[in-house]
Amino acid sequence: MDTPLPRLSPAWQVAPMLALVCWLTLAPSGRAAEPAVTWRDGRREHAELSGFAPDNLRFRIGSAERAVPAADIIAWGRLREPPRGPAFLLRSGSLIVVEDWNVVQDRVRGEAFWLTELAVEKRFLRATILGWSTDAMAHDRELRTWLATSPPQTPLLARDQLLLESGDTVSGGVLGWDEASGDEPRRLRLRLARGETRIPADAIRAILWSQAAAPSSATALPPASTPAELYPLEKTTAANASPLTARPPAAAAAASDAPISWILGLRDGSLLRCDRMETEATPSTASGKSTGASQLVLKLRDGIDLICDAAALREELVFVQPLPARVRYLSDMDTTSYKHVPLFSQPWGFQRDASASGGALRCDGQRYPKGLGMHATSRLAFTLAEPHQRFRALLGIDDAAARRGAGNPTAGNRGSVIFRVYVDRGTGKWEPAFASGVVRGGDKPVSLDLDIAGVRGLALIVDAADHGDQGDLANWLDARLE
Repeated sequence: MDTPLPRLSPAWQVAPMLALVCWLTLAPSGRAAEPAVTWRDGRREHAELSGFAPDNLRFRIGSAERAVPAADIIAWGRLREPPRGPAFLLRSGSLIVVEDWNVVQDRVRGEAFWLTELAVEKRFLRATILGWSTDAMAHDRELRTWLATSPPQTPLLARDQLLLESGDTVSGGVLGWDEASGDEPRRLRLRLARGETRIPADAIRAILWSQAAAPSSATALPPASTPAELYPLEKTTAANASPLTARPPAAAAAASDAPISWILGLRDGSLLRCDRMETEATPSTASGKSTGASQLVLKLRDGIDLICDAAALREELVFVQPLPARVRYLSDMDTTSYKHVPLFSQPWGFQRDASASGGALRCDGQRYPKGLGMHATSRLAFTLAEPHQRFRALLGIDDAAARRGAGNPTAGNRGSVIFRVYVDRGTGKWEPAFASGVVRGGDKPVSLDLDIAGVRGLALIVDAADHGDQGDLANWLDARLE
């Protein structure tokens, strides 16, 4: 669209809101901690997951059992934070927590009790993590950096990188663990140009695996934006595309019966991004007769197949988010333009599936894998090439705003914005369609459900409210078109 977009008001021109607000922190009730299902219309309902299959889910709601098509829900449950133990980070962003691991030729083998076998070719791995940052946001940024950054390569030798707890980096070829003897610490064998060396396990934070043999089908998350990145108002073209606005769009919406992709969260902190799932029977007797038990084959976005027992996986699931073709998440779509008006001199970029600060999307103590992160005062626009009926999202201040200004007793209440939506219905004129009122840090997310029938352009605006733009990390959680 070539018509002017709705104007942004500089943050210092936004009228401050009245009065001080006293915040009363209530301990969560037992029922509030129970898992809930979010239906497509945005309603939430407490529910236990009792059945899980490639195309449908079964919930226990109160005393009743209910089977529903997977495409009828947005998400169920809550994501868990991963432990400090070892985990495999795949190139698509899947994270598999393992009990132990080792290198066997060109594969890295791991042990996870819910999996029949885990042996991943090195070329599909981005990192193996041994030690975690105690700060969740710092850890999130590390994962995004590792997914976006290619290690140095040499023409003849694949170079893995060991990130040490000391902050040093050692490059070479990882050969595997030495057998521990007595009380000696476990050591990792590493091939260097001058020969082999061994490094104690407790000295290693992570291993970044060489990308020399990376498959062409493997994809990674886009690079995290930095506060120094500004994006132009004009339409993004091949000549002026930035790392954030140039992310390829998801495949065009197909028929409603197209295979559903998934985001799955497990009790141990694993996060799996699956293109699809398949069920197969498992023979368990010497004669090959099936006992009726079934296996699930999780086909990850990297092209990796994970085979697991269906019942064991269901017991470990704490989060399920189907991604049906008829639902388009804005974080998977190309943008038309982005503009940020800084209060002083620090501009902010927007983030896909992350907060504006670069961490995971967290709001009211819950983590969300899908959504957009913006900072006041900013505007993000989309052109809708296909017809849609509804625009839905949850709107809130990211929990990271509470950590800004450590030592400040009011830091937990920082951040206050007004969410706005403007639409172009094909006339070339932008018109206001939604305003949230002031949303402050610590508030419950605000539900947005907007009729967009006939809309050809969508502009998301975040305005500063109280106290300028301090802590204004605005999240459009699960922002989607239906």
